[in-house]
Amino acid sequence: MRDGSLEGSEAAERAEVLAQAEPRGDSEWASLLGREVVLDVDGGLTYVGVLQSAGAYFVELAPADVHEMGSGRTTKEVYIMEAARLGSKPNRKRVLVRSLHVKSVSALDDIIVF
Repeated sequence: MRDGSLEGSEAAERAEVLAQAEPRGDSEWASLLGREVVLDVDGGLTYVGVLQSAGAYFVELAPADVHEMGSGRTTKEVYIMEAARLGSKPNRKRVLVRSLHVKSVSALDDIIVF
């Protein structure tokens, strides 16, 4: 990958996966609508917010906390546990995250705090 763009076979592979995938918004996503979630994505950003919608191209959180993991002193795990224990601190009214970049989603209240 160069400059954030997909090259050749990787782009074709992603397109094939998307073509075979169930549309966003099915039962897996529907059970999380209106709940506070954590999105794990490619790169150094972590998103915590209320899931408004999950489409083929974008996942919408509103309000949301967009947190760059390289900018703080905590690890991703500690940051997520603190959000689960203390609540999130939104810094965006609304954010759209490219669905292609979402690796996993968890309800914030499913995070195990230790």
